[in-house]
Amino acid sequence: MEQIIKTYIGMFFLIATIAIGINFIYASIVSRNANNIANDLASKIRASNMSAKVISACQDEVASSGGEIKKLNVDIISNKDNKNYGTMTLEYDYRLPVFGISSTKKVVRNI
Repeated sequence: MEQIIKTYIGMFFLIATIAIGINFIYASIVSRNANNIANDLASKIRASNMSAKVISACQDEVASSGGEIKKLNVDIISNKDNKNYGTMTLEYDYRLPVFGISSTKKVVRNI
């Protein structure tokens, strides 16, 4: 009887450890995907020389993607030489359901 109880307790901790590990892997994948999407969008915006049409298309792409990616903000600044630069901020949901953690994270890229 003692061996059965030890086995069930061991199985419980094994399953709990696996569930926690899966949540951390999921959160890591979401963060990596957000970084990859931010890099792709920043490249598109840079290649278009900060075109308003491309920025709008990228914002529409993010809005229609659903999932964890929430919003794209682009701030463009023109200097006195008429050169554009700025920052792009991509917001996404970061969740660890097992621990009840849910927050919005940001990925910032200079463009």
